[in-house]
Amino acid sequence: MERDALGREMTGQPTILKAPTPGTGLVLTIDATVQYLAERELEAAWRSTGAKAGMVLIMDPRTGEILAMAIRPTFNPNAYQVATAEQWRNRAVTDPFEPGSTFKAILAASALEDGVVKPGDRFYGEQGVITIANRTIHDWKKYGWLTFQQVLQFSSNVGAIKVGLQLGRERYYRHVTEFGFGSLTGVGLPGESRGQLRSPERWSGLSLASISIGQEVSVTGVQMLAAFGALANGGRLMQPYIVRAHLDRSGRELRRTEPQAVRQVISPQTAATLSDILTSVVAEGTGHKAMVAGYPVAGKTGTAQKPDPVTHVYSRKPGVLSFIGFVPSSAPRLVILALLDEPKTVVWGSEAAAPIFAAVAAPVLRHLDVAPTEAAPAIQIVRAPGRSAEREAPAEPAAGMSPDGEALMPDLTGKSLRQALALLGTLDVDVAVAGRGIVVKQTPPPGTPLGPGAACRLELAPPSAARMES
Repeated sequence: MERDALGREMTGQPTILKAPTPGTGLVLTIDATVQYLAERELEAAWRSTGAKAGMVLIMDPRTGEILAMAIRPTFNPNAYQVATAEQWRNRAVTDPFEPGSTFKAILAASALEDGVVKPGDRFYGEQGVITIANRTIHDWKKYGWLTFQQVLQFSSNVGAIKVGLQLGRERYYRHVTEFGFGSLTGVGLPGESRGQLRSPERWSGLSLASISIGQEVSVTGVQMLAAFGALANGGRLMQPYIVRAHLDRSGRELRRTEPQAVRQVISPQTAATLSDILTSVVAEGTGHKAMVAGYPVAGKTGTAQKPDPVTHVYSRKPGVLSFIGFVPSSAPRLVILALLDEPKTVVWGSEAAAPIFAAVAAPVLRHLDVAPTEAAPAIQIVRAPGRSAEREAPAEPAAGMSPDGEALMPDLTGKSLRQALALLGTLDVDVAVAGRGIVVKQTPPPGTPLGPGAACRLELAPPSAARMES
């Protein structure tokens, strides 16, 4: 029916402007179970930290398929009218952010590829302070001499800036653009942002140092996911995508999206070297809370400050806290980005985002039937000599058991991993471990009844651990 500008029906016969055509159905790359696990862990972390926003993104680095995309805040699509425009946004593609120290992995890839550094090269940490273009930049800790590998392990700003100065603005900019920053990924979702990456002729005297530590550049979550996918995939940047196939009304496949390599951004040799370094970041450095029992993890933490809207300098308040990595690092199947925006209870990416990575990765790997590549710690049970099984009944209930024989969660706080596993060894539970050292947190709490196959999570930390992050 023809209508005027006020919506009133016009006189005359109805006119068909275009005959309707049936639309096509879509098959997504999203895995419902993986999406659920990402949603579950993000929801828990988002609420417990009081964060302004958050996301967990998961991709298969071999193909570029997006397996999960969890966003907070969110809304119910069945009642979208009551949601706000801010809740409608898909922050994974629409909201660029300064990546902070996670961007040091891109710097490292660029410097290794051009032969500027080798893992064993040494850099002086200037006791945590360096001045560039009349601007003083601090490290989170006072460092002396560090190898290039340790610069990544301990996320040294001073070390990263020195690497960036050796690489130079032209070469660094070329590599950053080859990784896809400053361009649309073409993931196929509306409202995608290019992020912000100024060309070198528009850089100030501070820009090279700033971009080396993930400032003065903004990226989207999907851009970071694709770039780390290239690090995991032998240096090959894959096109991220979320639509696997189009179907007609009968469910027949009309066309299918095939994995597409965009370009080779670094050599397989460089990718392998960097994978080893990023694995050490998790095993020995700031990313230790992202460890997944049985699987080597490669990744990088990030703690990005935000400019204060009043003073226009970087605020000391928590900004964007993130962890991004791939697992198993020996044969990557998943790239996972975990991010919290302005959480109220944590201040470092290692504290906020790395545990989310571990909590998501462990069940997803089991769901995908990815076999562990690292052996679990061996527990040897030694019986006292001269005692038979019949004479071993304890006078008091054994640890982890109630007087009537019901399995209970023992108190493992302060125990080593070997001691904790020994106590849990007689109970039919699935144990997930994050971190190294002694048990500092356990789920469920002591005294909780444990049914067959119950899940138990242990978080470990060094006995005298100082806070580690950048």
